[in-house]
Amino acid sequence: MAILIKKQPVDAEYLSLGITLKYKKEFKDALEYLNKALEENPQNERALYERAVVADNYFKDLSTIISYYQSYLDKYNSIGDERLLNLAESRIADLKKQRHLEGE
Repeated sequence: MAILIKKQPVDAEYLSLGITLKYKKEFKDALEYLNKALEENPQNERALYERAVVADNYFKDLSTIISYYQSYLDKYNSIGDERLLNLAESRIADLKKQRHLEGE
């Protein structure tokens, strides 16, 4: 019983901390906790999506930001939450348009 208790995943707690830090605009720390959530549970769809949103706010390089959203889409394109998929696809389109206009 002690082994089972000890091995409980804590990805939900890391996700919660990451989202809280996102709302506080502490993006570097939020990214750290969202990565920890994904280390605990690589199948946590919400953590992967939220990581892309935080990266969008934290990084300046458009290609880097796009890669975070694309990572989410690659994993959940056919099985993910339709609302999150639509948001990610829309944001990628906006970022690619912005990158084109800026001549990157």
